[in-house]
Amino acid sequence: MSTEQAAGYASQYYHFQQQAIQRFGSEIYIKPHLVAPWIYEIARQRALLDRVAALLGDEILLWSSDIFNKPAGSDKRVGFHQDSPYWGLSPEDGLVSVWIALTSSQPESGCMQVIRQTHNIGLLPHRKTYAPDNMLSVGQEVEYDCDSALVTDVALQPGEYSIHHFNLIHGGQPNSSTQDRIGLVFRFIRPGMVQSQGPDSATLMRGNNSGGYQLETPPATELGEPEMAQLRRVFAESPSGFGGQMLA
Repeated sequence: MSTEQAAGYASQYYHFQQQAIQRFGSEIYIKPHLVAPWIYEIARQRALLDRVAALLGDEILLWSSDIFNKPAGSDKRVGFHQDSPYWGLSPEDGLVSVWIALTSSQPESGCMQVIRQTHNIGLLPHRKTYAPDNMLSVGQEVEYDCDSALVTDVALQPGEYSIHHFNLIHGGQPNSSTQDRIGLVFRFIRPGMVQSQGPDSATLMRGNNSGGYQLETPPATELGEPEMAQLRRVFAESPSGFGGQMLA
């Protein structure tokens, strides 16, 4: 999207979270595409889904979405980790994560960092640190040499995006800049992905194959009562909702 479009969405983000606090009791980070039509519209852009289809095929489900906001001057970071050990999904080539920058995401603002080629080394052990500065739910960090020369900054301008593999080690440093760093992350899967953690739900984005996932209803109104009821149900019942607690 254009820089101007990204700036408009960033403004909507602040309004959305203000309203979420009033209606939900807290900010909403997990699966916001179920309660915010503008986030759902970003996820279903044709150019984006065409790129995802080139990787996954023409049947596409949106398994989950996240908002990652690192406020200016915050000490919050994302520990280096793989996503695959925690989500119960297989096979490993059936999911991609799309990271979209609504504001500038640069090294000084804590952009995502990846360790190149680690998507090829399989699943690695992780430890739960519960570190208060780690934005992940249990402060998970991979047991791997993350000081390697293969660490790469994924610097993005507003409106740009990156795509990464399910197994890729990634994380990010604190935001030492004077601007909030806001990113949207969409987790797209093939319908054939197996979920080992029990019945799951997802939003159909392309094709007509649910793959056994309970299909979610796209939002008609921002933070409306039907939308909020569905989000609460997903948090309570679906692995893709992370219990609403993926971010600290």
